Amino acid sequence: MSLCVYAQNSTSVKSFTYPDYLSPHPYTGNPMYSGKTIEISYSAKTSTYGIDFRHGYLGFMLSLKYKGMTNGKYVYGGFETNNMLEAIVITSVKLSRFLDNHGQIQDETFEDDNLIEVHIEHLGSLSIYPIKDTPERRKKIEEQKIMELKQAREDSIRKVSDLALLDSCLQLIDTTKITKFIEKYEVDFYKKNKDEDGNFEYKYETYKVGNLLWGGYIIDYNLVLYISNEGYKIVKINSDILDNELYNQYDINAKHSYTLNNTTYYKNGRGFFFTKYLGHQMLCGHHTITVKKKKAGFIYYDGTGLYKKRIEEKYLPIIILNKIKSDITEKGTYIINYTFVNDFIIQFTYQ
Repeated sequence: MSLCVYAQNSTSVKSFTYPDYLSPHPYTGNPMYSGKTIEISYSAKTSTYGIDFRHGYLGFMLSLKYKGMTNGKYVYGGFETNNMLEAIVITSVKLSRFLDNHGQIQDETFEDDNLIEVHIEHLGSLSIYPIKDTPERRKKIEEQKIMELKQAREDSIRKVSDLALLDSCLQLIDTTKITKFIEKYEVDFYKKNKDEDGNFEYKYETYKVGNLLWGGYIIDYNLVLYISNEGYKIVKINSDILDNELYNQYDINAKHSYTLNNTTYYKNGRGFFFTKYLGHQMLCGHHTITVKKKKAGFIYYDGTGLYKKRIEEKYLPIIILNKIKSDITEKGTYIINYTFVNDFIIQFTYQ
């Protein structure tokens, strides 16, 4: 049975479909498979050729008529029917030859007499080299289809399993604990970035709030986390890598990834990497105040000596206020130096 089969009916339309075609690689110029199939047709009634092919994700249908010869090559003109753009096709042999299984028998080099040059207005040009249809190639295509179907089934099963694993892992995430981790991280960050006098200025905050006795920095954190059925771990905070071994496995080009609620999870082993954006207000302060303990309560001053200024209790950070009321029980005047971050007191001395 001949594979070179014409589709012919009362309208005298002949056609031949090629299993694939080659075109030059955009960077190397080497032959590469580009479109799966390409169909060449001819209508004797209208003397019109048709070329129907796909390139990447785009499909094209050309309607052409013979225009003549230029520099020893055959020229056909018409339009691309999907967009109604002008199209020109140039070949080394008559386009009618391609109605009879005229194509490449190998895919390592280009054969000039198999070239179909396609030029479409505004869309650019493409060199097409149809692949000759043979029993061997048909068999190879069928085998490839079977392999693709098998792989698709395996991928589907794996995806169901991965999504079930991801769902169970996500149940283990505790946002409150992550926030507490960030607050403890901020204490260490403060210690590393304060100056020799104990003062701190975070230069990369979204904005700063607060008063003379404490400061609040609204900080945007970009976290990289790893989750598995064993729990979760913060691998990176902004540019600070917390676990080098895990971070070296983090790959945004991972073979298997899933996007849920605008978050992408990258499969790695029995777990997933993902990024989480978290805004947090870091409260901190380093200050010296004067406190007078009386029978009726406390009186607070900003500063010491002649330059001290009376302040209301509400302007003191709660954690320091509680510490004063807990530690100072005897009446008198005290000079207090304090440093705190969030719910952690780094320094509290008085005399």
